[in-house]
Amino acid sequence: MAYAIADSGTTIVIADRDHTTVIDQARALPEVDPVREWVWLDEIASFGMSVETDVPAAAIDERDAHIILYTSGTTGFPKGAVMSHRAHILHAMTFALHVGAHSDDVYLNVYPLFHTGGTDCALLPYHFVGATVVLLRDPRPDAILETMARHRVTAMMAVPTIWRRLVDAPGLGTRDLSAFRRAMGSSDAMPLDLLEQVMTRFDATWTQTYGLTEGGCILTYLPPADHTRKIGSAGKAHAQADLLIADPSREADPDWPTGPGHRLPPGETGEVVARTEHVMTAYWGRPDQTATSVRNGYLRTGDFGYLDDEGYLFISGRLKDVIISGGEKIYPAEVEPLLRTYPGIRDLALVGVPDREWGESVLAVIVPSEAPVHHGVAEWSADGGAAFDADAFRQWARSQVAGYKVPRHVVLVDELPRTTGTGKVQ
Repeated sequence: MAYAIADSGTTIVIADRDHTTVIDQARALPEVDPVREWVWLDEIASFGMSVETDVPAAAIDERDAHIILYTSGTTGFPKGAVMSHRAHILHAMTFALHVGAHSDDVYLNVYPLFHTGGTDCALLPYHFVGATVVLLRDPRPDAILETMARHRVTAMMAVPTIWRRLVDAPGLGTRDLSAFRRAMGSSDAMPLDLLEQVMTRFDATWTQTYGLTEGGCILTYLPPADHTRKIGSAGKAHAQADLLIADPSREADPDWPTGPGHRLPPGETGEVVARTEHVMTAYWGRPDQTATSVRNGYLRTGDFGYLDDEGYLFISGRLKDVIISGGEKIYPAEVEPLLRTYPGIRDLALVGVPDREWGESVLAVIVPSEAPVHHGVAEWSADGGAAFDADAFRQWARSQVAGYKVPRHVVLVDELPRTTGTGKVQ
């Protein structure tokens, strides 16, 4: 919090008293010296009475800055993405249209409000159509299910981590969730088994999306009619977005990614770039990083992906996540969904580790379904056998993927480290 306050130059902080300890700790840090007012939510009324009733006129343009949203920071310190009034309204309209938001909806928001999923995919679009938005402070499975039943929730978006916890929750079958109609997801593609469980157990349709904070936020939608036919896809770009796959090897060209030969044909993997009216204005206070991220009007997403012959987007992974082993490129996001289907795996992530012979080799970090883990290795069962057989897993993997994509190393852990707002693996 102190970092965001200092980076943004915040002068007024409004907080709930539940965060008293954190606020007290922050106020003791030199980074927050620019703050002039610390205001508790329950004091807003009295604070407002001290302000002049004659508010000075101010000319506000639709392209003026409206909010600074900080990125999740999986690759370093978070950067503040500046969003205009125009960007927020256009995105709210587009989102509401594509997900079928209606005035009689009751939407449950399980994202933090500092995250684009909380503001751009919950508050703004559903308020735009006159719907009700329920805010949940702590997105525990039991709290989510209880809130869905009590408020007759009709729609909710969540990352796969949350949906997995919900379908595994012991109290799911005891709740009256008959009002629920639309389930949605973002950040990561839904595994087929999880998608089928969500649709069956919640008796709801599914819409998959793809976006990022800097994009303001959602760029593509996969509607319910396509979720099975295009499983694994993030959908097609909406009408306000021009999305293409650019050749990253040509990024030094001054006119990249709009010049001849920059746009890759269907089926070829490259960097996902997009142009839209609701993209961020800039990174707050970072003109050089803004210039690097927005090239000739196109936002660099930092994601690798490809378009199929119908224009559906498939994400292959982050640019920084690519593993190069023996000269071959391995995109974890392409391989991980398949490897997760192996019996006994609850979660899995692939990373590259230094390899003297191959440059890099693949390390699979696995969360077993049942086996307890101690200090990064599997506990041994009473009969002397391993709770998870890494050799059997690798042998199976060789029958599923190309040899250079098979993990050479396996580490078992209790859980994967994930970001707070999106559940992305760090």
